[in-house]
Amino acid sequence: MLTSLTLEQGIDRNIITIPSNTPVTEAITAMSQVRASCILVVEQHQLVGIFTERDVVKVTASQMPLEQLNISQLMTADLVTLKLTEIINTFSVLSLLRQHSIRHLPIVDNQGYPVGIVTPHSIRQVLKPTDLLKLRLVAEAMTTKVIYMPATISVFEISQIMAKNRISCVVIAKEGEHKQRATEEKLGDNLAKTFSSSSTKSPIPIGIITERDLVQFQALGLNLSQTQAVEVMSTPLLPILTSQSLWDAHERMHRHRIRRLVVVDDCGLLAGILTQTNFLQALDPNEMYLTIQTLQQQTEKQTAQLKQINKHLQEEVAQRWQVEEALRKAQECLEQKIQTRTVQLAEANVRLRQEIKERKNSEASLRESQEQFRVTFEQAAVGIVHVGTKGHFLRVNSKFCDILGYTLEEMLSLNCQSITHPDDLETELEYIRRMLVGEIKAYSFEKRYIRKDGSYVWTNMTTSLAHHTSGEPKYFIAVLEDISDRKGVESALRQSESKFRAIFDQTFQFIGLLQPDGIVLEVNKTALDFAAIQLADIVGRPFWQAPWWQLSPQTQQQLQAAIAQAASGEFVRYPVNLWGAGDRTITIDFSLKPVKDETEQVVLLIPEGRDISEIKQAQAKIQQLNETLEQRITERTAQLEAANKELEAFSYSVSHDLRVPLRAMHGFSNILNRRYSSQLSPRAKHYLERIEVNTKKMSHLIDDLLTFSRLSRQPLHKQWVDMMAIVREVFQELDEQQARREIEIEMTNLPPCQADPALLHQVWINLISNALKYSSQRKIAQITLGCKSNKNRLVYYIKDNGVGFDMRYSHKLFGVFQRLHTEEEFEGTGVGLANAQRIIHRHGGCIWAEAKINQGATFYFTLEGDSAIDQQLGEQFSRSSAD
Repeated sequence: MLTSLTLEQGIDRNIITIPSNTPVTEAITAMSQVRASCILVVEQHQLVGIFTERDVVKVTASQMPLEQLNISQLMTADLVTLKLTEIINTFSVLSLLRQHSIRHLPIVDNQGYPVGIVTPHSIRQVLKPTDLLKLRLVAEAMTTKVIYMPATISVFEISQIMAKNRISCVVIAKEGEHKQRATEEKLGDNLAKTFSSSSTKSPIPIGIITERDLVQFQALGLNLSQTQAVEVMSTPLLPILTSQSLWDAHERMHRHRIRRLVVVDDCGLLAGILTQTNFLQALDPNEMYLTIQTLQQQTEKQTAQLKQINKHLQEEVAQRWQVEEALRKAQECLEQKIQTRTVQLAEANVRLRQEIKERKNSEASLRESQEQFRVTFEQAAVGIVHVGTKGHFLRVNSKFCDILGYTLEEMLSLNCQSITHPDDLETELEYIRRMLVGEIKAYSFEKRYIRKDGSYVWTNMTTSLAHHTSGEPKYFIAVLEDISDRKGVESALRQSESKFRAIFDQTFQFIGLLQPDGIVLEVNKTALDFAAIQLADIVGRPFWQAPWWQLSPQTQQQLQAAIAQAASGEFVRYPVNLWGAGDRTITIDFSLKPVKDETEQVVLLIPEGRDISEIKQAQAKIQQLNETLEQRITERTAQLEAANKELEAFSYSVSHDLRVPLRAMHGFSNILNRRYSSQLSPRAKHYLERIEVNTKKMSHLIDDLLTFSRLSRQPLHKQWVDMMAIVREVFQELDEQQARREIEIEMTNLPPCQADPALLHQVWINLISNALKYSSQRKIAQITLGCKSNKNRLVYYIKDNGVGFDMRYSHKLFGVFQRLHTEEEFEGTGVGLANAQRIIHRHGGCIWAEAKINQGATFYFTLEGDSAIDQQLGEQFSRSSAD
């Protein structure tokens, strides 16, 4: 049985904890840096949630804006936990994981604070029944239902598949030669395929993408929608055959530090996948209990046999005593000698048995000690080596081989000095010399080794010397830890510090660092040069005593008050004059920003100052120009108001004075036609008809001009307008004029908008009339009306199959009296499109046209509205159009 003490060794205590207000992007970055499968959320020393790799997959698939979310919004708050004191054994923990279908079980102390976490991987590190693993095949434990995808699929689509199917990985494969019977699920332009044993021909695996990979991609900020699987998948694969044992799979996972293996058959075709969970399922507690029971039965059987042997031995001894007694009676003369000899033999026999027993116990203890040493040596998380006094390797563990990239056989053929960095060789030789002469017993230092690929790896090495019983040096024992990552971080920190110092000193702004009480810690070069002082002149002194603030006592007092305010946690900002070398004075935009620790205590103040002297001068000039401009605007407004009044008077005059003679001309021509028609010659009748037609045309022209002049003054009454209803109403009004024509009208969805319904009605009257008029020469007129979304703005349009126009003259379309066709071809006043443009402009929109000669024309227009509503309508319209 595995006790709770053994299981404690399988608790992963290297956990990451964060507060609940941590941004999701920071949490993902933290998981990526330490390659953690989960992160624990702690609030007030209590575990409140967990965020796992599977959660990263879900949020990636949902395309949520990670930059705007905290971890508390995405974590799993409904937790299953286990107190450290409640652990019974490994099997009880396994049952808890299976009961709740979870892969992460937080372990907490009696106060509810997390002390570690149990996962299938950590349990597998403790639960290693070697015989069971060697007896079970991969084919017996693997999962045969595997989802695989082509290499061209995007990583974002893969995250959607993983989230939907609640799986931890997707295999990237290429199709086999025969048709698949795999289950296919439509996802965009790709098919998610689920492999099962019913396939006539399995796919060929070429890579794999896991939950941990998605965490890395999120941390790197990749565009997952634009990234194909072939660019980032884990390859080459390390597949395992179905015929191999679970022990082989365990060794491969441990050696390559992976948590799942792709399983292939003898032909290299996909057969399944093997995970940590499969291992735990293979190590069935019932089967282990049965194995233990069998061992106990064998032990009891052997014990019974030993008792039987002892019984026989005792019987033989008794028989021997009987023989001796008979001999004693038969040979009384020799009784004393025989008795003495028998006692001596008995004592020797007892001593011999005791020695044999002690030797067996010693051998058993030695075997146990050797096994413990072997396990510790081979499975240690650090490199361990035994090096001879001549520098050759005697024994190395697998971790040391992994660090340097050599196989065990290659390592044993190398000399220690040959793979030591030249710069570290002299230092180590000096340490060895001192150890051999007895000056030191051990030494530690950061040493660089040369890897098989020629690169250098940093290690933290501790070395001691083993001796023979005679006291002579036997071999060196070295323990090494790979610290390359730490060295990389240290190098990055040094570079970051160098960049920060360069930016800090070279910026044009004045920047510094203060204690909360105002004592100067740091000031950049720009500020020091301005006052012609050195950093040593002011470090450790109150900030307000620095030369910059010596213009007046009021300036110093104001600064002291600002420091006290910032020390309480407030951001302070105000303009102030500073003194500089050569009695130079400038105005700066000064601010004090408090820096707080995790307990919300202010630990630093950051003073910043930006020279705004030129800005102040420019503001004064702008103020003066604004005053002058306002005066000119006032004068111009008065002039425009006077001109508008004159225009209104002129419009009324045109409306009244021109209509009277027109009505007279029209009326008298009608009288002549009715009363004297029989007396008039055909030419005279023709002249009368021309008079009537032109008086009507002149009347329409006056109406259009008056409408055009009133459009700029007519108030807008905006409301929600049903665009479809207005268009249908316009077609009904024009129906009588087009009764004898064959017209095909196609009208798609026209979303509602905010506009003046009367003016919008006038726009559609002009546009639809134009479309009907310029398509009148077609046998079948085709009119199309619709709407499309462009940058979340609704664009309405009307298209015809009429005569069109030359786009070189499109700039004349919306001018008053501008015509692109002769009046003999198409009648009209030339004011309609000008009216439409003025109405659209008054609504804050725009109108334009596209056309080709004899291929029709299309008119477009937009209307200004609430941007948020327009965006929502645009998105809805785009979705409905796509559907």
